[in-house]
Amino acid sequence: MISKWLWVLPTIHLAACLTIWIAKIESGVHYLIYADFPLSLFIVIIGWRNDAFLLLFAVIGTAWWYAKGYFGGRFLKSLA
Repeated sequence: MISKWLWVLPTIHLAACLTIWIAKIESGVHYLIYADFPLSLFIVIIGWRNDAFLLLFAVIGTAWWYAKGYFGGRFLKSLA
């Protein structure tokens, strides 16, 4: 059974990306780069000069947070 908590972190990440895009907050992307640190290095390398950088960042970063929640949940279940 998939927990409803699995969707919390990806939803927050996607909402942050949408807020940055709608409000056109340029510095907001820099804060998200810190939040997605290990994966953000890869995203910045492949897409920094891309016109759709925030879209790329939103999709890959949200998938990253989903994977972290999924595998973290599985790890915690294995401990119980």
